[in-house]
Amino acid sequence: RLFCKIGQKPQRRGFVYCCSPCKFVLHIQCATIPTKINQPFHRKHPLILQNVNECLPCQICQDTTKLNDIVYFCSICKFVLHGCCVSSPHIIEEKLHHEHPFILFQRQVSFCDACGTIGNYVPYICSTCNLAVHKKCISVPRIIKFYRHQHNISHTYFIEQREHETWECRFCFEEVNTEHGSYFCSKCNFIVHVNCATKNPLHYYEVDSIETMDSEEPVDLREIVTATWIKHSWHQHILTLSGDIQDFKQCDGCLLPIVTSYYCCSQCDFFLHKTCAELPVKKHFWFHYCQRLLKLTSGCIFQCDICGYLTSGFAYICDKCEGRLCLRCSLVSDMSRSQGHEHRIYPFLSEHADQVCSACDKSTYFTFKCKHCSFNLHLNCLTLPLTAQHRSEVHPFTLTYHDDNDNYSENHYCDICEKERNPKHWFYHCSACNTSAHTKCVLGEYSFIKSGTIYTDHPHPLTCVKRVQYYPECQICGKLCLDLSLECKTIGCSYIVHWECKRGKRGLHIAQ
Repeated sequence: RLFCKIGQKPQRRGFVYCCSPCKFVLHIQCATIPTKINQPFHRKHPLILQNVNECLPCQICQDTTKLNDIVYFCSICKFVLHGCCVSSPHIIEEKLHHEHPFILFQRQVSFCDACGTIGNYVPYICSTCNLAVHKKCISVPRIIKFYRHQHNISHTYFIEQREHETWECRFCFEEVNTEHGSYFCSKCNFIVHVNCATKNPLHYYEVDSIETMDSEEPVDLREIVTATWIKHSWHQHILTLSGDIQDFKQCDGCLLPIVTSYYCCSQCDFFLHKTCAELPVKKHFWFHYCQRLLKLTSGCIFQCDICGYLTSGFAYICDKCEGRLCLRCSLVSDMSRSQGHEHRIYPFLSEHADQVCSACDKSTYFTFKCKHCSFNLHLNCLTLPLTAQHRSEVHPFTLTYHDDNDNYSENHYCDICEKERNPKHWFYHCSACNTSAHTKCVLGEYSFIKSGTIYTDHPHPLTCVKRVQYYPECQICGKLCLDLSLECKTIGCSYIVHWECKRGKRGLHIAQ
């Protein structure tokens, strides 16, 4: 269909003026409009109908013109008006979005009370509420569900500001002018610019009422036996609260080393951080676009969709997109902190892979960025465990951020792979042995799969092992089992296979 060069709309069935060689089309009614007009909201100069070789916003609808569009234009003031906007309605009523009518105001103003955007434009005003808004902002939804927040958020024209208090948008992390419009959650003091919340239709949807929330009762996986004993739904024995953190222990929920209070089983090698035992069964995540609550589950080795690591711990899963999230990544906030940096860091997505991680020097599109300095972290470095155990070392390694004074290694070599190590990169160090290593060498591929975990994909239970004496041959591929393997420890059965030979697309099931 042919688009009119002035009206910017396709022609319905009927006659038009057309230049076939140039594909230039005009509606019959557009061909008769005046070539010069005067407007009360631009009194200095007339507006001339002409081609414009700049991309400028229309002063009424705020849509940006395309190169060589035919519009009414003042070249002195850079004032643009679409032909169709010249005849914009004088009064607009949107009862679903505002209780009073908006009237076209024949002057330019410098800000919009609905979205808070600064810049001269011709507004519609509500004299009852003393509001001046863009034409397109008249229909701003009153209440939306935005993917970065667990509650519905409401549009407000202003927020009462306390002395010396500033508000940061939780999407772009720039200051929000609370004298003008924004989306706000009064329960959590969550605030976001109107344009940040609504610029991508995939990031939000409009809701009818603030009460339309998931009202399911929270589920507790714990059965409290005494003040220090619990029965957890995903373990068969009673768990005892403990504070003994002298030996290296690994939580079966998040697979991180235990350095705070935890629950332990006196009958088997099962440990659970107190915080992991208290996790909600359903939880919202600020980076999940599906707008669904993710459900906590266990009993399977899976690959986290965020960090890419395999883990035998608990997972949050989405019923809609089948996304899986490990507990380490579930703890990442949109206002994160790292012990390797003094300021908060915020998520930032670049159009190019030009964001260099300060911990490893890798370039990427998505990082967590510091507003005050040039510090960047990509997700895998942000979620590095503070302590980690290598399979061939007796002591745990500690994450170390700088190697400025040669205290750790004279020649800056990795003591695991024996290759050179960049002293400016984060690394792991063992002070007891005075050894240092690359982070990837310490963690390897399987740091978050716990040895001794039992699987049910065999006539007998299979045990996860990371170091096998005498390196037997895998009974699937015939190669030596040098890394993570599944071994049958039933007397008389010598079955052993590589993990990679046995794993499925969605993982193996763990015996509960």
